[in-house]
Amino acid sequence: MNARLALGLPDSERAAALIALAEEAGEMTVVAAPQSSDQVVSVLASMEIEVLVLDEELGPLPVLELARQLQEKHPAVGLLLLAARDASPDLLRQALRAGFRDVLSGPLTVEAFADAILALDKTDVKVQGFIVPIEPDPKQKHFVLSAVPMSCPFCMPAGPEAMVEVRLNEGIDYSEAPIVVAGKFAVTKDDPRGVFYSVTEGVAVSAASR
Repeated sequence: MNARLALGLPDSERAAALIALAEEAGEMTVVAAPQSSDQVVSVLASMEIEVLVLDEELGPLPVLELARQLQEKHPAVGLLLLAARDASPDLLRQALRAGFRDVLSGPLTVEAFADAILALDKTDVKVQGFIVPIEPDPKQKHFVLSAVPMSCPFCMPAGPEAMVEVRLNEGIDYSEAPIVVAGKFAVTKDDPRGVFYSVTEGVAVSAASR
């Protein structure tokens, strides 16, 4: 896995130090370093990002609220929280509820940083979105899950960064309502169809809340 990273840190010096760690690890490429929550939103809307590291002190939007919003629009992007202090059980609980996959704290080593990034590939995840059929089957087992409903005439079409190819173990009925799928997440590389993310061994958990 050679992950495409964005680092959301308000301090340019800390960002430079983290970029140096990423380069030394050799398993990732930093493609953007936004310094505010607004810049993070713009980066994810315009670039292919696989992993996003957010500093706890990033603003102006509180980082936990930012994570919740990003999970709705870009559910396949792996979120990591960079804590300014040692991660307490309460902070870890809040971060996981907001959509972060893990919390990094303390002095970071190359090994710890690389392990946190690589751990996001082929992990068990839950993804929310709208079904975009690929095959004309009564029961949908292979489809695309989009952050934006096809039936919305006022929505901008979702780009590949906001879509996930899904393969379920058992087919489900098509619905225009949002659903939640659990399965094995993977980052695809050089897919000729332009697919960035996939979920295999999937199970439809429930209908999502609007």
